[in-house]
Amino acid sequence: MDFRAEALSEGSVFWLRPGQVHHVLEASDLHVVLLLFTGAALAPGTPVAPLVAAAPAVPGPASAVFQRFAAAVEADHARRHHVRDYEQAVHASARTIDRAVRRARGMSAKRFLDERIVLEARRRLATTDTPVAALAAQLGFTEATNFVKFHRRLTGTTPRAA
Repeated sequence: MDFRAEALSEGSVFWLRPGQVHHVLEASDLHVVLLLFTGAALAPGTPVAPLVAAAPAVPGPASAVFQRFAAAVEADHARRHHVRDYEQAVHASARTIDRAVRRARGMSAKRFLDERIVLEARRRLATTDTPVAALAAQLGFTEATNFVKFHRRLTGTTPRAA
């Protein structure tokens, strides 16, 4: 899912959200039950809502900072490429954000942000025919060459080769 292999075993529950890129290999070996839910089915008060609410979360203040940062990155990753750009939205310093992300995800806040940007690029490259230069602009890069270098640094390949 989203260009990462996921190991599933009998009894696994796998959540796939809209917009996530997925590809099933060796589908002939799969014996699954597929349930599709609309947004309305997941709303509070519905029979499925307890499943959504039961998703594991890391408790504590670092988690709150991480959750605010992750939400802000999700909303603004195409416009804001530096952790310091999120300080006001998260109500925390870049250093506090970085510590929270390291505790929650085991990587720096900058790496988390960069991976989200490159994930969006890979999703769009896989699902649209958008030229690389246009995609670079959509993702907030002033020059397509900067985007290509960024993509190569994170993935090891150029955007079109991915």
